[in-house]
Amino acid sequence: MTPRKRWFVIAGLMVSTLVAAAWVHNAPDDNAADIVAAVADKASSRASSAAPPIAEPGERHTSPSSGSHVDLDKLTARDADAPVRDPFALPAPKIKKPLRSNAATASAPVPAPVAPPMPFTYMGKLHSGPDTNVFLTQGDRSLIVHEGDTIDSIYRVEHIADNEITLVYLPLGERQKIVIGESQ
Repeated sequence: MTPRKRWFVIAGLMVSTLVAAAWVHNAPDDNAADIVAAVADKASSRASSAAPPIAEPGERHTSPSSGSHVDLDKLTARDADAPVRDPFALPAPKIKKPLRSNAATASAPVPAPVAPPMPFTYMGKLHSGPDTNVFLTQGDRSLIVHEGDTIDSIYRVEHIADNEITLVYLPLGERQKIVIGESQ
């Protein structure tokens, strides 16, 4: 089949689908109402005296056996300003009470923040003239750094010596060292 014929077939199917949808949408609803009414009549004739018959929307229904009524006008849409509970929301975290009294926790000093353990592993270095390249790894990541380089805006290579590399943890200004050889 040629592409042109294929487009005509697809266009014809789309048009026929739209015509069928319009026909179903504009069809009289009397047939469906008759079916529902017939089913309701059969159900009410078979139902026991305790089961109430089907009421039309907006009608009030009273049961002859109980004397109570159901007010269908109360079954309305929720007010837009009313708070809605999200069934998929995570529950709020529960706050645990401290085991110590407030006086004991108030007198305990808060520890000063410290830099995390060194995330880099030394792999080697290469001297090329006055420049020294140091090879470090961080997990699966390989890095080549020089003196003065900044790594991920968190560490700065401050000094490269024969037996150690000095890095500065920038958020706290704390110096950390990686030993790369025997001390002499």
